[in-house]
Amino acid sequence: MKIFKSINDGLSRALFLASMVGGLGILLIICVNVLARYIFNAPFHWAEEISSILLVLVSLFPAAELWKKGIHINFEIIPKIVSPRSWKRLQVIIALLSVIYTGVLTWQAVLATYLVYVRDMKEPSLLGTPLWIPYTCLVLGMLALFLALLSSFWNGIRNLGKA
Repeated sequence: MKIFKSINDGLSRALFLASMVGGLGILLIICVNVLARYIFNAPFHWAEEISSILLVLVSLFPAAELWKKGIHINFEIIPKIVSPRSWKRLQVIIALLSVIYTGVLTWQAVLATYLVYVRDMKEPSLLGTPLWIPYTCLVLGMLALFLALLSSFWNGIRNLGKA
């Protein structure tokens, strides 16, 4: 179980850091592209495509770390209106439903990534970026969130018996 926790923590932390670097990359690319477009009248034709791939990375990679820190989507009113014991049970149910959802999404993302890789599908653009690149971002982000939710589910079950 310690190995699972260390893998889970390492993966979510690494993806979180990668998302911060991706956010900085988007900022730099867009700023430099604006300067190139309006000052030098020579915009980068690849800027929008790279920014959109980085946006996928930035939006999916931090989800697991945010969940683990408790700053992901949260229900604030429900704990105030139910008993602490009922809230613990509800958290286990929420975690289980989330595990099922992210598990199916991860599985479908793996299948889609495999399909676009085998068929060598590319973005219909000047760069022709292979689609498996943004799809892999989806797989990694959802896999990390799945593992974090699975950990929450098991911890919730263990904590049900405690007062």
